[in-house]
Amino acid sequence: MRTRAQRRNTISAWFTTLILLTGAVVTGIGFLAFSERQSTLAQVKSQQASPDADLPVLVDEDSLKITVPHRIEDSVERPLWASTRRPYVAPPPKLSAPTTPVVTEAPKAITPLDDTLTSIIIAGGMKIIFLQGGQGTVRLEEGMHYNGWELRKINEDSAEFHLDEEKKVLQLRAFATVDSTPVRSLGEPKKQ
Repeated sequence: MRTRAQRRNTISAWFTTLILLTGAVVTGIGFLAFSERQSTLAQVKSQQASPDADLPVLVDEDSLKITVPHRIEDSVERPLWASTRRPYVAPPPKLSAPTTPVVTEAPKAITPLDDTLTSIIIAGGMKIIFLQGGQGTVRLEEGMHYNGWELRKINEDSAEFHLDEEKKVLQLRAFATVDSTPVRSLGEPKKQ
């Protein structure tokens, strides 16, 4: 009976022999392929401008060169996960219709709101203001428009107007009586 060490040595010897035989076979195949390529090159080089009818034209010398960089570029251009694996081709530029000059409107001149807020009436659900200005006395309610401005909010002492993004607040003009006491609002008791 063989010992464990002897069996191990036998297996190692078989593997070594197998590896050496594989190397010899690969080297022989490589040598045959190289010699065949060299003979093909020699045939191509020996051909003249008008080749013999007996000697077939197989390949030219340039086609036998290995172009690895080209293959790498192809793999980059043809992405692995694309559905078609075709190289990317940029779409042609879109042809636009003949352009017509764009007419831009001149910026709107903002109509100044220089009128004076003379009165505010707030009674129940009704809110009314009176403006005194170039058009005389004008009566307005919330939501109404005056010279392009929209009256959005009426407060107890002011009115808020909006024109697009611009906002203007008119304050109630304070009138003075003969004794210079301010006018009281309707809801307050008279001070004594």
